[in-house]
Amino acid sequence: MPLYERDYIRGKHPPSCTCKECTNRRLRKLYGEARWTAKTTRPAKLTRRRQRDGTLLGWVLRLAVVFILLLFGLVVWSLWGSQIAVFFAGLSPSPAVTEPLPQGTPAEVPRPTPTLPPGEPSPALTPEPVRPSATPTVPSAPVKPPVYQHEELVEYALELINRDREANGLAPVTLGSNAAAQKHAEERLANRYGSHWGMDGLKPYMRYTLAGGVNYEAENGFWTETTWFGGRDPSYRRDPKEMLEQAQESLMVSPGHRKNILDKWHKKVNLGIAYNGERLDLVQQFEGAYLDFIKPPSISGDILTMTGNINIGTIENVIIHYDPLPEPLTPEQLDSPPYDYAYGLEEEIGLIVPPLPPDYFYVDLPSFAVIATEWNMESDGYFTIEVDLSEILSQGKGVYTIVIWTNVDGEFVALSNYSIFIN
Repeated sequence: MPLYERDYIRGKHPPSCTCKECTNRRLRKLYGEARWTAKTTRPAKLTRRRQRDGTLLGWVLRLAVVFILLLFGLVVWSLWGSQIAVFFAGLSPSPAVTEPLPQGTPAEVPRPTPTLPPGEPSPALTPEPVRPSATPTVPSAPVKPPVYQHEELVEYALELINRDREANGLAPVTLGSNAAAQKHAEERLANRYGSHWGMDGLKPYMRYTLAGGVNYEAENGFWTETTWFGGRDPSYRRDPKEMLEQAQESLMVSPGHRKNILDKWHKKVNLGIAYNGERLDLVQQFEGAYLDFIKPPSISGDILTMTGNINIGTIENVIIHYDPLPEPLTPEQLDSPPYDYAYGLEEEIGLIVPPLPPDYFYVDLPSFAVIATEWNMESDGYFTIEVDLSEILSQGKGVYTIVIWTNVDGEFVALSNYSIFIN
């Protein structure tokens, strides 16, 4: 072996050279190979592991998607059409309810408080009712209820009212003949709204007057309907008598509506019922029977005159309320504030009081009080009233509602809600 071995790596150093340079070269070669081995073998093992993990995750995702699709298909199939009752096991259609105005399901109409001369008590204002909450009642399967004539439903609704009045020690009310309640119920059903106002903008007491009413009125309103989840079953019909029972129960748990139903001064109720198989609208418009006009209130020039008979108490004063002329409203407006809750008599603009005997005078009358030019009240209930309203009529066009208040053994009772339209 020659003394020096020449190659292109080690140069002139022999293979067994132990110098620092040759030693480091051998170490670099050794460590370099180790690093090369790590770079080529370890990543390969990691890559195969990732491939296995990715394949497993893919199968899990596929199975999850298949499961969700199967579940969705099952739900759709179960809910479709009449299967709703089976799937929800008794949930069935969920009815919605409106509240009465002094009424009783949309909201109650508060009775106005007259402003009286000093020393005279003021009647209490009827509070606004709370919206009744209806409990959904749905059959487990579609049924076909008996067919009732409209008169049968009206008689049944009257029976339910008097059943509650009798249970509370009150005299029954009789069925009234004013058509305003029925027309309002039909309009609500046809246009699917629940307000006390009508699409013509009229309030209950305005409709009542235009339909021939002369006494006071107080309206309750209620509606309930079937809501379908999934397809609608055209063969399904709800029993209208069951719906009337639901309405009466809901109104009786609403304080304001209950108070309206159990008002001891009510003598009659005008009932409006509209039903189409899935929705029922009920309007209860209570009224008194204490007043008959010989000459209904009318305004000629600036002079208000009225003549009639009352059969209870003595007339204490007359209050005049003012509303702007009504304007048409859409169903969307009627189901939005301020038309979706209680109604009431608007601004009090006039207080009519009787003239006093000589040497007597009123103290601290309100600024809008007017002393009647004629006030004749007979012991048999006959009355005539005439008054100059020139100052009050400065409001101009609008609806002027005349409320006659009587005193019955110390309790003030409203006898009329008579509206006069000035165009």
